[in-house]
Parts: sequence; structure tokens; C-alpha cells
Amino acid sequence: IQEFMHKHYLTAQLENKFLKAISLRNKMRNSLPDYVPAVSDKRLARSLEVLIDLLHQKKDAEIIVLINDRLSQGLRPEFPLLMSAMVGLIKIKSPEILILYKLGCQLYTDMIVDFDLVWLKKTIYDLRAENNNGLKLFDTGSALIGDFKLKHGDKMTHSHFNDLANICIDIFNYDLAIELLQESRASSAEVEKRNNLNIYITLLKALARKKDLPNYLHVMKLFYTDDDVKLSTFGIKRLKTGRQYFIKKNAEEPFENFEEFLNQFDIHHEKIKEKYTTQREEAQESCRNAIEFFEEWNKET
Repeated sequence: IQEFMHKHYLTAQLENKFLKAISLRNKMRNSLPDYVPAVSDKRLARSLEVLIDLLHQKKDAEIIVLINDRLSQGLRPEFPLLMSAMVGLIKIKSPEILILYKLGCQLYTDMIVDFDLVWLKKTIYDLRAENNNGLKLFDTGSALIGDFKLKHGDKMTHSHFNDLANICIDIFNYDLAIELLQESRASSAEVEKRNNLNIYITLLKALARKKDLPNYLHVMKLFYTDDDVKLSTFGIKRLKTGRQYFIKKNAEEPFENFEEFLNQFDIHHEKIKEKYTTQREEAQESCRNAIEFFEEWNKET
């Protein structure tokens, strides 16, 4: 407690430090690529920094060396490190991903679904690069997704459903994406609902691509009526991107009653921002209460 509540800090200073820490954490989570968490383990955090630098330079051989360093020391490479490396190797089109895929499946037998999901992303990525035939991508991709769900359906969490739905969007199967997201919300495999925001964001993405304006507005309403949704600046920014997307598409091919849609969009958006402000103020109040608690505890010890 003495170390935590340094006596040179005033209450106002501590409160400011708490709020800045929360802001920094949220910025980190929203800026990092897939599977890169904001971690407290200094060694892992440093390895992730090195990994990101190597990916920028497309040094796939050095990435394998980074993983091998863990193995040579008798340590199991951390799950976030392996997943981040695999996702990065997909983006730089490296064949070395196969090594990490096999390694991950051997070391994390209880996380096979995650490694198979990344491998599915690679397969779809390769399929898109091979040809420009949208129908073939739709058919083959949909079949692969069906096989994945058949194999892992009973072990899939909200996050898995969300990732799978994003893959559906990439292959232009918007109906399947919506179906998966609806199934995710009803799934008993995941009792935690903190991922509802991500589910709704992906659902909006699918509805936008499908040009389903009425249901897009319906989902926007869930952002501020669903108590389980914890809003973030990232989510609000994505909504702004959605508005710009519709304006662009309307310029190419006008929607029916588009002005009314934009009006309703803006109304929902304001209510979403109001909810975000309320949640932020509640978080700040919780920080203040925590500081007061530790101050009182410090006085008693």
C-alpha cells in the first residue's frame, strides 16, 4: 500500500494518474493489430514490440528465430506472441506461417480453434490473391467456413463467431455473416457479454455491405439500449466511418429515402455518444472511489 499510495501524491494527482492510465490502456487496445493485447508482462510486451518491428521490415526468418529463442530456453512461446506472429505473417505473405501453425497446435492443444481460425484466414487470403472470380471466392470460402463451424461449432466463443463473420464479409457472403452473429448472441458457449460491442460493429459492417438501411438503424439502437454494451471511442469512430460509407455509396447509386436515413442515423449517433459520456463519467467516479478507499486504508495502516 505504501508503494501504491506514495505520500507525495495528492488525491487530485492520483485521480489524474488513474484516468490517464485508463485512457492509455484503451488507446493501446484500439491501436494494436489483431491478437496483440495490452499486456503487463514486460518480457512479452518487449517481444511483441520486436515482433511488430520485424513485421514492418518483413523479416519472417527473424520472427521464427524470435519464437525459437523461447523454445531453446525451455519455455513455451506465449499464446499472444504466436497468434500475433501468425496474423502478421499472413499479411506479409510468408510461407513460414506453416511452422508456427503446427507449433501452436502442438503447444496449445486446448486452443486449436484459434489456430485453425487464423489458418482459415490465410486460406481465404490466398484464395482472394489467386483469382478475381467473386463467385468462386463466395462458394469456396462459404464451404470452408461451413467445414470450420462443423468442426469447432461447440467450442466457439463470441470472438470466434465475430472473426468468422468478418471472414464471411471478406468473401461477400453477408447473409452468412449475419446468421453467424445472430447465432453468437444466442450461443450458450459464451456467457460473457463484454464482446457485444464487437458483435454489433461487425453486424453493422455486414448490413452496410448488404445495403440494408432499416436493419442498420435497428442495430445502431442496440448500442445504447443494450446494457451489456460497453462503448469505446473506437466503436464511435467506426460509426462515423459507416456514415461516410453510406454517403459514398449513395453518390454512386442513390438509396430510397436517404435523407431520412441520415437523419435517423444522426439521432441514434447522438444517443450513443450520450451513453458513452455517461459510462465514462461512471468510470471516473469508480476511480475516485477507489482512490478514496486506498487513502483511508493507508491512514489505518
